Amino acid sequence: MSLWDRVVRLRLNPIFATTDSAQKELLVIGNRLEVPFDAFYSAVPADVTKVSVSWSHGLDVTLPDSNSTSEENVIDYNQGVVVHVASRTPSETIGDRKVAFRFLDSSLTELATAQIAVTVIGLSIHADFTRDGKVNYGSDIDKLTWKWGSNENGGIGAIILVNNDADGRRKRTDVDDDKINGPLDLQDMSKIGVKMSGPKDLPHDYRILLHTNDDTSQKIRVFEFSRRGRTSSEVIGPARASKDITRMWKGNEKVELVVEGLDYPDIGFDGSGYIHLSVIEDYMTIYQDSFVFRMAPWIMTPNTLKPKKVFVAEMKSGDNSKFINELKQLVKAAGVPLEVVGPKLNKRDRWMQDEIELGYSSAPHKTFSVVLDSPRDRGLKKYPKSQLLGPDFGYVTRGGGKANSLDSFGNLEVSPPVEGYPLGRIIFGGPTDYYPERRMMKEVRDFLLAQRVQAPIQIFSDWLSVGHVDEFMSFVPADKSKYPKGFKMLLASPAACYKLLEELIRDGHGDKKMFQGHRRWTSEDATTTANELVEDKRLRRENKTIQGHIDWNRDVLKRELKLDESDIIDLPALFTMEEGGAGAYFPDMVNLLVLDTHLGIPKPFGPKVRGKCAFETHVNSLLNPLGLTCHYIDDWDSYHVLSGEVHCGTNTLRTPFEHKWWEIQPAARVE
Repeated sequence: MSLWDRVVRLRLNPIFATTDSAQKELLVIGNRLEVPFDAFYSAVPADVTKVSVSWSHGLDVTLPDSNSTSEENVIDYNQGVVVHVASRTPSETIGDRKVAFRFLDSSLTELATAQIAVTVIGLSIHADFTRDGKVNYGSDIDKLTWKWGSNENGGIGAIILVNNDADGRRKRTDVDDDKINGPLDLQDMSKIGVKMSGPKDLPHDYRILLHTNDDTSQKIRVFEFSRRGRTSSEVIGPARASKDITRMWKGNEKVELVVEGLDYPDIGFDGSGYIHLSVIEDYMTIYQDSFVFRMAPWIMTPNTLKPKKVFVAEMKSGDNSKFINELKQLVKAAGVPLEVVGPKLNKRDRWMQDEIELGYSSAPHKTFSVVLDSPRDRGLKKYPKSQLLGPDFGYVTRGGGKANSLDSFGNLEVSPPVEGYPLGRIIFGGPTDYYPERRMMKEVRDFLLAQRVQAPIQIFSDWLSVGHVDEFMSFVPADKSKYPKGFKMLLASPAACYKLLEELIRDGHGDKKMFQGHRRWTSEDATTTANELVEDKRLRRENKTIQGHIDWNRDVLKRELKLDESDIIDLPALFTMEEGGAGAYFPDMVNLLVLDTHLGIPKPFGPKVRGKCAFETHVNSLLNPLGLTCHYIDDWDSYHVLSGEVHCGTNTLRTPFEHKWWEIQPAARVE
């Protein structure tokens, strides 16, 4: 018996009861009325032995040991009999279907009667269950099941997009108001269809309710809207979990509503919920149809995806003008637009990578970019909302209060697709169990974990003064015809640097000057030679320890990303210990900008051999075979001495994955 099958208990009418005295009932197609004879047991005359049951055309009535649906049936009367009433077609008028009961004695003389006047309606709720961007009105879909996978492979279930772009006139996200901001806003919302069939009007005793639970109502808004979204009214949202929509009943029609997501999956919200459509009689639910949905997650974009735009902050002092000019040459070669964020917007904050992470959200009907704003809130804190937020460019943030350097998004990367994770895996840095003092904010970590489809990995970055993962690791694309994974992981390597220095010494270049004309983080002259670096015991001891930290991360990343040694390239790097941790001794080449096959690499200013920087020559020999072109950018004075490099000073908007997130069965939740 279905949850919403109704038990109907009739009153006996006097003999020759008229139609007007019939008990009125509403029956929804797909459900049934149950009429138990024990309802009559105390009221029927003692000598009743038979019951004659008859019904109108259009009803399906099931009697004990009988499947007849057309002629009058006489059955034995006893308390345990139950008559089932159903229908596959709607009524034309209220109460136009009848079920009559005639109570008879042994001579078949009529002693009493009872009658039901049934109004049959069709009522159901629908959404884009097959993920083709349209409302699916099929009756054979399991609406209460949400399955990962493509439609061809059994994937099913509605998806709702968080509507956090800004289509209105004011610079605020569309989730911040309770209306539809015109046709563009309407396009961001998922459609819901209410399918109706039956009389023009409903019986007065019945109401139709659209509802969800209180928790889910905080995460979505459902709107009734006019043509092209010019006017709208909220049906469900944070202010109400249910609404009577009986006035929408129009008989044989389909009514469409729209739903927007208000928030992403997060701690306490797994991203799923239910929307219900119920028929209510005297505060009792007599019918309910429901569907389950899942909220589209926020997704990061790895370096292997095509770049759409590069961002850099221009300092009022002009100290990074040379850097920007060289960056312009790189983006021109890569064919990518460059947005220079002026001093009025950056407020002396040059660290574009640290303030924001650029990603996207996607549903079958719509995809748009979404910026995740970090909680660091320095000079660029107003930029993402004042400049990036707009039509088809959403905004979300997490965390607040006092931030440490691990909360900046130079400490947030994502791998290219790897085995088991077709959208890659998010990587962020923190402490080990032995260094618990500094870590990324719990609110940010919880948010990243809750998105599920890019299961995060925490690695050890707290050994660094700044503490960002982009200081010692990165990913670059690789020619897929030669390298099946389509990428290589780059790791900063003191061991590789000492090996290169020793080769230079062996080849007679140990006395050649490097880093000439530059300074260290302090006013100290950076000029040195390969001989001097190799002979610096303190520096070598520090870098042996640091190499151990990087190797620890190497093992974690190999295991979690299922990489082989052949998937990793070591780039020469040295670090030096300063107050608070380690920093790059010379420009850290792993902290680079990836624009398709073009790389913007911090210029290392190594010793010149045959007129060329030996460090650049070595890196070219490692990366050129991957199909990559290396462009070396001077960031020493403008970023390096301030504890950052090319990647720290730039940011990149990239195209979304072609692969749809809902077609992926994610791994078990990462804790």
